Amino acid sequence: MTDTLATRAERKLGLGDMDGAYADARSALQQNKHDGRAHFVMSCVALRKGAIGAARKLCEIAIRLDGDTVDNLAQLALCHLHSGDPITALDLVGDVFDAPDAGVATLDNLVQLFHALGLHERALAAAVRQSEMAPGNATVKANLGSLKAICGDTAGATGAFRDALRVDPVQVDALGNLSASRKASAEDNNVDRIETLLASATDARTQIKLHYAIAQEFDDLGHTERVFAHLDAGNAIWANLLAYDGRRDTLMFERLARFTARPAQIRPGTCPARPIFVCGMPRSGSTVVERILTRNSAVRSIGESPVFGQSINAAIGNRTLRPFDDALIESHWDRLPLEDIGRGYSHFGDRATGQAGRVLDKTPLNFHFVPLIAKALPQARIVFVQRDPMDTVLGNYRMLFNLDNPAFGYSSSIEACAVYVAHAHCLAKQFERAYPGIFCRLTYEDLVLSPEMESRRLFKFLNLDWTPDVLDIASNAAPAASASAVQVKEPLQTSHMGKWRRFAPHLAEAAKVFQRAGGSAAP
Repeated sequence: MTDTLATRAERKLGLGDMDGAYADARSALQQNKHDGRAHFVMSCVALRKGAIGAARKLCEIAIRLDGDTVDNLAQLALCHLHSGDPITALDLVGDVFDAPDAGVATLDNLVQLFHALGLHERALAAAVRQSEMAPGNATVKANLGSLKAICGDTAGATGAFRDALRVDPVQVDALGNLSASRKASAEDNNVDRIETLLASATDARTQIKLHYAIAQEFDDLGHTERVFAHLDAGNAIWANLLAYDGRRDTLMFERLARFTARPAQIRPGTCPARPIFVCGMPRSGSTVVERILTRNSAVRSIGESPVFGQSINAAIGNRTLRPFDDALIESHWDRLPLEDIGRGYSHFGDRATGQAGRVLDKTPLNFHFVPLIAKALPQARIVFVQRDPMDTVLGNYRMLFNLDNPAFGYSSSIEACAVYVAHAHCLAKQFERAYPGIFCRLTYEDLVLSPEMESRRLFKFLNLDWTPDVLDIASNAAPAASASAVQVKEPLQTSHMGKWRRFAPHLAEAAKVFQRAGGSAAP
């Protein structure tokens, strides 16, 4: 390949040198304004810097100049994805199974796209090739480890995280994921390394990630007090970063209750699709339910897909970081194009799975959208999974969520988390009364203690055929894109019940909230 300014720019892009890539691509365009590769690189740089509109325009120019190459289509799809349009993104790359000539930058785009679209095995294939082409890139190796974990290769994931740390001993994401993927021991732990990094860390997000990572290490080592010392420290930093105000979430739940009382004012959709939504508070057992359901060959999971929420947000013009803007939804209530949203969602599910069957979406916070799901997809069925409220609080408080997503701000405080859980469980009871035959609640503890009875009840509600092997979730080879990816490789067991008792002194505020809530928070 001739070494031109555009090819040099692309190499720098693959190495993460955005400024160098931009400078060379700009020089290439000064020499030849019809250089498609230079426009492609400029588009990639613009998108990395958050200029989505400019990135899309530059990519469209690249396509006019060089055609529908995999590089250009993947970049355009990523622009649509970042614009909140995953349906178009999937249409652009849904038929891409192999890209033998793709460079590191395009492979990175494909990894991001396929992962976000729930096509994790395709994302892993691209990540493997990307790692081979960029053996000195610790971030690439850390991403490879995450995808191996999702696809069930726990040992391979641990190895990839260790490889990343050999390349860059301070790769924070690799450190955190290694702590989550293997059980620390006296002989194998990263406590000293993390403590050293914490002593010098000044970036708030880095501090949060390190606190969570070392909390996991101390949990494995049995140091309960030190676990919560670091969880409290990390969550305090995050709460300050988000400027979290629980009153905003309380207003949201009040509006959701009003939405439940007024669904008849919306014209329902007519889409005949029969998707299954498994939702509820994070860390409540939704992944276990997904694994049981997908043992039935008629059910195809799209994982934790943001597509329904993004379709609503596109319709109401939500440009905020909050994935559920209840105030905007209320103001657009009578004008929501639910017919188009339902059919668009159905199209996405069919394209993402590529097979006939019932699509399963297990995005936990989709319970926010229950009144709209029930209207946009009248043949849908919604399963709300809940567990012991105290275990739910503990699971959310110790979970490192997306630090830029304010929807999870409640988890930065024990008390705020308990209030949120109480509201969610109360709302689920309202949904069950308002949407009989569409919405049902399932309790994790009941499922674990009486798996056959509860799974039969679930399958009957969903009009699915039940067979005994659906309970063999350890044999389910499908990817599991959740924090429970390791747990769901094990058989159903009671060991995950009542874990909060070990940390009871640290959860006193949660207990007080549930006492005040009375029966509303109980399963």
